[in-house]
This record gives sequence, structure tokens and C-alpha cells, in this order.
Amino acid sequence: MLHLMTSTGSTVSLPRMAQAQSGPYTGTWWRLDEIVKRDTTHHVSASRKHKIGRHKITVLPEIFGLWVRETLNVIKSIGRRVLTAWRKIDEGLYMGALALIPLAYFERYHGAEWITESIHKMIEDGLIVTAATALPLMVATVALVSALRTFIDRRRSRKS
Repeated sequence: MLHLMTSTGSTVSLPRMAQAQSGPYTGTWWRLDEIVKRDTTHHVSASRKHKIGRHKITVLPEIFGLWVRETLNVIKSIGRRVLTAWRKIDEGLYMGALALIPLAYFERYHGAEWITESIHKMIEDGLIVTAATALPLMVATVALVSALRTFIDRRRSRKS
């Protein structure tokens, strides 16, 4: 959050009237409206009464003897980081638990050898696709799915 601070360290609330202390507007009173960020620096949007309406300018706050202080709500920031980290850990724990349950079951009942033998037999029989034949099948599947989506979208657009 951005705050305007005086030289004594007190916070200035906006909108507020302030007198320019330096620059071309020295001595004139301006209403400070808001803090504006330009590129990497912070400016203050100010205005004052004029014959035709309001004269608006955007200047550095130092002209009014002020400076911008950026404060961060540390508690919220830390809380968000902890929550994000916990979500990542939580998802990993769930996936690990799901993977370990069948492994623990088969280890308990000595079925690990049976599983590896079954997988090798399926690969030999061609029931499980190896990496060498997987890529063409994946490309064909993606092409088929995209063709089906296009077909369905065209049918929907004809109906409406």
C-alpha cells in the first residue's frame, strides 16, 4: 500500500490541500488527489481551481515536501506464501499416498513379482505400448480428438 509521508514521518491522507515548496509552482496551493505510479517512480496527481475548470498536474511529491512510502501487509504476504506452499505439499502428499497404497498392499501379500511379470507379459503381447510406438498413437489420438471437437462445434453453430 502506498502512503504519502511528511519530513517528520507522519502520514498524509488524501485528498488534502498542500502548498508547493519548490519548482515552478512554489507558493501555490494544490489539492493532492491520488498517488500515481509512472514507470518506476511514484507521482502525485494534484489539481486546483482555474478560470475554466480545474487545472490538473502530475508531479513528484517532493515538490510538496512529501515522499511516498510503500508498506506491505507482512502478515497477509506471509499467509499467502504459507498457504501456497501447503497446497503444493498437500497435493504431493495425496499423490504419494495414492501411489503407496497399492504398493503396500502388494508388498504385504507378496504380489510385487506377479505385477512385474504381468507387465512384462503385456509388453511382449503388445497390450501395453512402449515408448517407440507411443508417439504415433498419441499424434493420431490428438488429431482424432481435434477433428471431433471441430465437428461438434460446427454442428452446434448450425443449430443456433
